[in-house]
Amino acid sequence: MGPTVDGAIVCTPHSTHFAVGKELIREGRRRFREAKKMMGEEEKICYRPMNILMEKPMTTSVSQARKLHQLLLECRDDSESEDDSDGRWN
Repeated sequence: MGPTVDGAIVCTPHSTHFAVGKELIREGRRRFREAKKMMGEEEKICYRPMNILMEKPMTTSVSQARKLHQLLLECRDDSESEDDSDGRWN
């Protein structure tokens, strides 16, 4: 996946949604960390993890959906210093 990709739409067989979603979340998190390293400590980090649009159903089980949600919360923790007033994490 190229460095200029801002988002992804997951329209794959339902059984693959968890694996694909997990990799996209991890890739967005990796990019966020790289951007954070390249910026100075005093600069506000405005880079957000990758946007993901996943068709229904999100996953094939509740436990998989909870795992994806937990990964997203961990990404949010990585960006705690950012202002979340725009509601992007909802």
